[in-house]
Parts: sequence; structure tokens; C-alpha cells
Amino acid sequence: MSEVYAYSLLRYTYKGSYTGKLGLIDDPADVGGLESWPSSTKPSWDEDSDDDGIPNWWDGSTGGGLGWDALDGYLSWMAEPHQFIAPGAVVTIALEDLFKGFSGSTYTAVTDKGSISVSGSTATFTGPNTGVIARITLSVTDSEGSEWSRPYGVGVICELGACSGSTTTSTSTSTSTSTTATTATTESTVFGEVGSVAR
Repeated sequence: MSEVYAYSLLRYTYKGSYTGKLGLIDDPADVGGLESWPSSTKPSWDEDSDDDGIPNWWDGSTGGGLGWDALDGYLSWMAEPHQFIAPGAVVTIALEDLFKGFSGSTYTAVTDKGSISVSGSTATFTGPNTGVIARITLSVTDSEGSEWSRPYGVGVICELGACSGSTTTSTSTSTSTSTTATTATTESTVFGEVGSVAR
């Protein structure tokens, strides 16, 4: 037996149960079976009752893309930073984490639903008391005058807390140095399947 062949035999720990070939398994059991994976379950509020690929809580919007449908809007929203909260909950957003590389920065935030304020490098969002998809635009201007904006989403989920039947939402604009807010009355928006959302 040559040294090369002997070395090859030593390199392979497993062999196929059907073919008997070294290093080529035929079944996961040939290498001790598959490892145990933890089970994963979706929260009850994240169901898709009609199997269209869009969860029931999505508001049905398309995200504004030309020719986009509700699935495109949902996937685009999910690809951006986002979180889910109960109605009326308050969350903070660490702006420095979302704008790495900017120094001496001033931050601003605008939301289409709920209210938002900025203090230093922290944005504080307060959700409305009804189920909505809030779209926040976060912006930075650094000490060199460079500017950048990015979206941030908050899903206000009725199943995480009590929702009121209707609400007045506000459009809020805030900066880290001064805060201005305007309030506009909009239609009540309640989560549901596509097509059942008031606009």
C-alpha cells in the first residue's frame, strides 16, 4: 500500500453506508445524523390567514414603488430597520447605531403616524392607540455638512395591547435642537387583510 493511499484512508472519518466509499456519505446517519435544531414558532399576531405571503397586520400599502403591489411594500418595509410595539407604547431609537461613520452629528426625525422627538442621539417614538404601520424618516447632518436619510418602521400591533376603535394620528417633525410638530386628522386605520384598510 502506497503512502499516499494510506494517508487518504486516514483523512476520511466516514464512509457511505450504501456505496462504502470513504468520504462520500449516502445518508445523514453515516455521520451520526442531523443535529437537533431548536423549534421556531411565529407569534400568534404574525399569522397569514389567507396564505398570500403577507401577514394579517400589514396595512396593504405598496411602499410607493411604481408597479409595486402589497407584497413588494411589505418585503421592502421588512428589509429596513423596524420593530413592533403595543398601541400607545414608547420606544427609543439609538440614532448613532443607525448612522455609523458620521461625527459631530445633528439628527432629525419625521413620522407619518404617532409622534417622535429627538434629544441628542436618541429618538423617542410614541405609537398611536390603534394598529398602524408607522414610517419614520431619520436624517443626519454631520460636522462636515454631509447629509443622509434612511427609513425606519414601527408596526403598532393591536394583539400586543388594547387598541381603540379610531385615532387621530399626527405628523411629527423633530430635531435634536428644536422640536416642531403639526397634527393632521387622518382616517382611522385598522390592520387587516389587503383591501380592508381605511385610507
